[in-house]
Amino acid sequence: MSSPSPSPAVTSTPMPDAASVPSISPGGKLTKQEKKEQKREEKKELKRERKEAAQQGETASPSPSATP
Repeated sequence: MSSPSPSPAVTSTPMPDAASVPSISPGGKLTKQEKKEQKREEKKELKRERKEAAQQGETASPSPSATP
């Protein structure tokens, strides 16, 4: 495995977008730190998606079925 720019923080995998890479290491062997990072990234993504969806709902016609 070779990373284009070896950063001191992330040495496991060179990932361009953490969200686009659901499972980092094959076999699902994640370190606690990686798991924490992953959860945080996922939460960030969810928050952003929700915000975008909310904004779109405000600008577009809000349909009752769109809300969970």
